[in-house]
Amino acid sequence: MPDSERAAKVVLRNGEAVTRVLRNAKVLRASTRFRKVYIAPDRSREERKERKNLVAQMKEKISSDPQQYHFIRNGTVCSRDKDQAAPTLSTSNSFSSAARSTASSRTVPPAQTSTPRSLHPTSR
Repeated sequence: MPDSERAAKVVLRNGEAVTRVLRNAKVLRASTRFRKVYIAPDRSREERKERKNLVAQMKEKISSDPQQYHFIRNGTVCSRDKDQAAPTLSTSNSFSSAARSTASSRTVPPAQTSTPRSLHPTSR
């Protein structure tokens, strides 16, 4: 495996495939070979800016209250006690509604018969 870090855009046939890939992305962390591979839904410039602000807010909470577990859920920064059981995700919340609406509103070039969906896996 090369040591270079580079983003790659992956286009899938439909939204179901995107959802399946995003749900199973956590499996990569368990792998020793692909531990540093990250997969994120395709986001518009505005969505990336919003996500960046949420991550900054979460980092502030982490530094100010390290006793809590902080995470982003449905466009907000949430917190819980570290000793509580991990929160459960329903299948409909596998990625934000903004990302879902963006993925479903992509334009299709005339030569394609199905709507493409994009993911940006990056190695960090």
